[in-house]
Amino acid sequence: MSDEEKAGELIRDQLKSRTRTGYYNRNIFTCKTDNDLAESVRTYCKKQGINPNVFLNQLLTTFFKND
Repeated sequence: MSDEEKAGELIRDQLKSRTRTGYYNRNIFTCKTDNDLAESVRTYCKKQGINPNVFLNQLLTTFFKND
């Protein structure tokens, strides 16, 4: 295998590994809240058995469907 072919294979492998891990999390949002609101979110999520990310995704999806 030539050096060019080895380099091409290495680049393809790197691109495959980036696509698997980086694609899903490319859209990241953050927000800051006060302690009371943060505790309310944590409590709700714990009662529902979901994590805050799932909760926020559901909240945003519902909000924009009603738009």
